[in-house]
This record gives sequence, structure tokens and C-alpha cells, in this order.
Amino acid sequence: MRSKIIVAVLSLCAWLPFFVSEAASQLERKVLIYGIVKPKKMSTVVAIGQGLVNQIFNQVGDQVKKGSELMQVFERDTVRNYNNTLDGKVAKVHVTLGAAISPGMPLITVVDDGQLYLEFGLSPSQAQQLKQGASLNLASGTESLGTLEKISPIVDPESGSVVALSSVLQKKDIIIGQVLTVSVSLGLSDCDQVVLLKDVNQYTSGWKVDFISDNQACLKKIL
Repeated sequence: MRSKIIVAVLSLCAWLPFFVSEAASQLERKVLIYGIVKPKKMSTVVAIGQGLVNQIFNQVGDQVKKGSELMQVFERDTVRNYNNTLDGKVAKVHVTLGAAISPGMPLITVVDDGQLYLEFGLSPSQAQQLKQGASLNLASGTESLGTLEKISPIVDPESGSVVALSSVLQKKDIIIGQVLTVSVSLGLSDCDQVVLLKDVNQYTSGWKVDFISDNQACLKKIL
């Protein structure tokens, strides 16, 4: 009985390198993209007529309700009150007390910081690789951020990039304007050899690096 167990163990050991080789023949291909955090909803109250700012009822960071009074302006024949149009926080006060204003001037900006998303500027090649619904993860870890919700079908002529938008972010400890490095998985790719980056210099002859993912490299044989 003991001899049969030994033979079985030896047989398993003989097959082990095969399984290890097969497991190492694929590597997850990832793309790193950079997105800026933006609010889903934002409202800037603008001046309707000419006048002087008499009162400013809120400052940056204040929580304000839809319909609440934000500012009072003395105009030539009347006193005009400017009210808020959405629930959120005051992001910027564009004028000061006593300032002269004219039609179209921005007065106060309010944002809903409870619903944030990421806007990406992709290269055309990245836009071709990525698909709507792809999972987005913070590049510095495995934390899920959401999904890629929209990809523009055109290249912006001014920037040369393709605009893409994420779903509402699941991550909460972020602020508007912050830039996040995001990792997007393109699935598993076949490799002739998968090695750690620190060992790549051992494969200089007859090998080429196909792509790098985290701390590993996918190598292909040069035919």
C-alpha cells in the first residue's frame, strides 16, 4: 500500500510542472487611464440685470437646499433675490459684497457632491480597446469604482482625444477635481512565458515583451 502511495505522489509531481506552465501561459491585460472627478449635477446662478450685490447668504462649503435664497442684489428699480436650483453644496462664490454686476455674470455655483463621476480623455487606440460596461478599478489597489458608462464615437478635433464617462462612483472619499488613475481589464491574453518584471533581463535573446501587467510581463518568442 505504501509503495502505491509513493508512486501516486511521484506521478503527481511529474505532472505538476505541466499545470504550473499552463497556469502561467496567460496574463490579464490591463489599460491604465486617467479620469477627473466631476459632479453629476452642477448649477451656476447668473445675474439677470445690472445692480450691486447687497447680501450673500452662503459661503463656500455651505449645504444649501433647492429654493433657498443665495444672494440679494439692488437693481435700479427693484431688489432681486437669487434662489438656489438644486440640493448640494456651495462650490464657488464668484462675486463679493458691493460688487457691480451685469447680465450673464456668474454669481454662485452649487454642486451635488453626492453623485460624482469620472471623465476620461482616451487616445483613439484606447477607445478602440475599451467597451461600455467595462469594470473600473483604482490602479493603486483592487477597489471598484464603477463601470465605463459612455464612450464618445468621435475624436475631439481640439484635444485629439475621445471623451468617456464612468457611472456614478462607488468610492466616497474623493473630491471634485481630483485625478484618479484607473485600471481597466481587457481580459486574459496568451503568453509564451510570464515572468516577474525583475527577471525580464534574463530573457533578452529570442524573446520580446508583449505587454506588462502590474509587476509581471507577458513574453513572446521571436520566431
